[in-house]
Amino acid sequence: MEREIIIQVVPAIASSLSIVLNTLLIYVAHGRKNSVIGPYRYMIIATSIFDLCFSIVSLIASPTIAAVTAESSVLFVKAGLKMSLSSGRFLLVCWIYLLCLSIVIPPCNFIFRYIQVCRTHLVDRKRVFKIFLVPSLVAVLGATLLGFAAWPSPKDVRAFQNIAFRINTNTTKSFLVASLAPNVGDRNRPLSALKSTILLVSVFYLTIVLIVSVAAMIFCSHHIFVAVRQATSRKTKRQQQQLHRLLIVQCIIPFIFVHMPFYLCCLAPLFKFDTGVVADYLPILFSWSPAINPLVVMTFENT
Repeated sequence: MEREIIIQVVPAIASSLSIVLNTLLIYVAHGRKNSVIGPYRYMIIATSIFDLCFSIVSLIASPTIAAVTAESSVLFVKAGLKMSLSSGRFLLVCWIYLLCLSIVIPPCNFIFRYIQVCRTHLVDRKRVFKIFLVPSLVAVLGATLLGFAAWPSPKDVRAFQNIAFRINTNTTKSFLVASLAPNVGDRNRPLSALKSTILLVSVFYLTIVLIVSVAAMIFCSHHIFVAVRQATSRKTKRQQQQLHRLLIVQCIIPFIFVHMPFYLCCLAPLFKFDTGVVADYLPILFSWSPAINPLVVMTFENT
């Protein structure tokens, strides 16, 4: 009983806190024209809006991911508020899209900051939209592939409903499941085989997206650091270095709390690995990431 309270109440508290903090941060960032942050505040607002959406979906769905050895599969399981199974699956798909988009948010912040520091003549409000557009389309493609591969057939529902029942809370709940091994008894075996192939493609595709994102952040971070060191004013240099550290922390938080568990669970079926009881506690990690980010930003604003 105590365990069920922890895995249900803690994510709900974190998501609620995130909604409040990100709403506050949007209001503060919109009204403050800080000379140090400058146009970067529009990126802060955009990131906060994204975190707000992520938290709302997390509060309603309390989603988790589990890798199971049965047919080398990965399950996306919804707990949270009770609703119809089809509505729950749709909400899980929305969460997958948001999760994949979260992979490209940190590099977008780094790229904009790089332009702001090293290519100042290119900075304008419209560029915020342009910087988000291309990486977002890349992430949406990966999410679409993964969502298609994970949408369960009637055979999948029968095969995995007992497994999904035991994950997170012992209740009947909506879930998505993607398997590397096609269902032998499925009447739509060609479709099952196609979905297995698409799962493999989507996992490697999203892995490449992560690698490219990290490479872009390293490139931008290096050039930002070099440019900041050349600042003539000691105060300006210190403020710019603080903002650079903020960028790095904003990258590390979702990587540890969201991206690392996501990738480990998606790659686990390749190695016949079962996440076991760990999957029950992943909603806690997922919900705290967007709650910590505004705290970090507001701490920077007050230093």
